[in-house]
Amino acid sequence: MTELAELRRLLFEVERARCCSQPVRIRGLVVGRSSPSPEVRTLSVACKDRRESVCLACSRLYKADAWHLIAAGLVGGKGVPESVREHPRLFVTLTAPPFGAVHSKDGGGTRRCHPRRNAALCDHGRRASCARLHVPGDPVLGDPLCAGCFDYEGAVLWNSRASELWSRTTTKVRRVLARRLGESEASLGAQARVSFVKVAEFQRRGLVHFHAVVRVDGVEGPWGCPPVGIEAQLLSGALVEAARETTVARPDGGGRFGWGRELDIRVLDETDEAPEAIASYTASYAVKTSDSSGVLARRVRSVGGLERLGVRPHIAEMVRTAWGLGGTPSLRQLRLRAHAHTLGYPGFFLTKSRRYSTTFGALREARIEYANGREEGRDAQAGMWQYEGHGYLDERAGALAEALTDARTRLPRALPEGSPLARQGAEQG
Repeated sequence: MTELAELRRLLFEVERARCCSQPVRIRGLVVGRSSPSPEVRTLSVACKDRRESVCLACSRLYKADAWHLIAAGLVGGKGVPESVREHPRLFVTLTAPPFGAVHSKDGGGTRRCHPRRNAALCDHGRRASCARLHVPGDPVLGDPLCAGCFDYEGAVLWNSRASELWSRTTTKVRRVLARRLGESEASLGAQARVSFVKVAEFQRRGLVHFHAVVRVDGVEGPWGCPPVGIEAQLLSGALVEAARETTVARPDGGGRFGWGRELDIRVLDETDEAPEAIASYTASYAVKTSDSSGVLARRVRSVGGLERLGVRPHIAEMVRTAWGLGGTPSLRQLRLRAHAHTLGYPGFFLTKSRRYSTTFGALREARIEYANGREEGRDAQAGMWQYEGHGYLDERAGALAEALTDARTRLPRALPEGSPLARQGAEQG
């Protein structure tokens, strides 16, 4: 086979797998339109992994779908009417409570970490003070001032209950709204619906917090107007009250968990120009893992040598704590060992209420229908498919897939607007 023919073969395989870094190989019958006789062939199909550290191409596609899903609920589109802009909408960030002082910075870069004069030594002989002005990227950000004083068990158990705390908070919002409007819950439920989409993000300190879009619709969902009297400010006040009052029991019987003091709520009015940016910002967290290195992209089978693999010591201790707690009989229902790589968090990284907007399934079906229209004349597949393996048979194909994905990401930014390659990159991104 000539070098050009070999390159064409690699390009065809990579394009078939949509530039996936680690595709799944399946074997089955292929019936060609030009040939009546079926042929047994191995195909590489995209892994469809959402995590950026696992597959850049598939995560880009997932992030694009997440953007459309979130943006449709803010500005309309994908079957959602544009009138949704006029509904009460909030962009909310809910954080975890403190489990020990950690190195931190403020957004303006003017506040020192924990400056305390004459701070006493803790039981571990460390001073609970730090007068440094941490800059972005400082490796100590998120690490405890004293690892011995940090409540690792509490942090892991909070992560394990964060999804339940969110669920109870959304229920509480409906109750508070009804009370403030002077109606019963059932009466309000017959007139209005509270919808949301939320994305989980891991902070540097190893604790989950949530970014969410919360919206009030009529009972029909985004197609119905919310009742008169429900405005964004009323929804904001109800959410603040619900977040302050909602708690869940600590699984080990050591009290109750609530949200942290940092509660950020932004009211989005119908003339706001930022919804698309909010969708982009929120969707970017849907492809992240619990650590920046990507080592914790998959389940942990052993807790030995985590630092050697590139996991920060603080995050490694969170993993070890989750693993240790997972062996406690009274906590086995939490499946903490299965979720040690997510530091005890068992939930999905992106969830939404049923009628917030479109679904990932609908977006995938539309993409398949579009692709089938463009690929008319290619071979049709039929018969039973069997799993054969993971990854490309030729290791050069993986490097080619990553290079093509990187080029499609970077080129549209450098090319003149409206050029064919720029348009192609925009369509795929």
